[in-house]
Amino acid sequence: CGIDAGLVFHTNQRFASPVPWNRVLTANLRQHRQRLYPTWAILPTACGELPPPERFLAAMKRSNVRALRAFPQEHRYRLDRLSFPDLFPLMAERKIPLFAKETLSQIKELLVECPDLIVVAVNQGPHSLDRHLWPLMDAFPNLHVETSSLLVEGLLETMCERYGPKRLLFGSGFPDHAVGGSLLRLAQADIGSEARTAIAGENLRRMLNEVVL
Repeated sequence: CGIDAGLVFHTNQRFASPVPWNRVLTANLRQHRQRLYPTWAILPTACGELPPPERFLAAMKRSNVRALRAFPQEHRYRLDRLSFPDLFPLMAERKIPLFAKETLSQIKELLVECPDLIVVAVNQGPHSLDRHLWPLMDAFPNLHVETSSLLVEGLLETMCERYGPKRLLFGSGFPDHAVGGSLLRLAQADIGSEARTAIAGENLRRMLNEVVL
């Protein structure tokens, strides 16, 4: 589809356990490090499945992992400060973005507790999100949205008009969606080439470059 680089995860980080598959992903991407960038998935710290937060972030630095993912529904946990009392403050301090596959209602609860945390809401839509999303975007400047399911006509255009393109990140939606659909929606959006370029990759590059490991 003409996508040159991407921030990726292994499907078994989502559908199995992040504990071994975070490591497998990193190993698999070593020969592709110029174009494929790994993300690790998180689990609640209380269960001791992953290393303590400081050690976990040190391992991220060694592997050049600059973003984390959360799959609360698949892994049966609640995405809140109670489940991640030490990790989320460290992530906010170091500007590590969290790509969260969760409902906007749950993301709202997280942001109320952790407003400084950089959150990217993924797989939102395909229905209209205006009445739910606009209040959240207004209240929480660290909330970003991944575009793979933003398929309602005019939605990308309206978001760019209200908030500018900097809080939108192109996402393929793979493996839930075919890559070409979300790419076509971005390519055809009436937002101008500068905004399209920002959403397609520049916003993500800037976000990852601001991470302090």
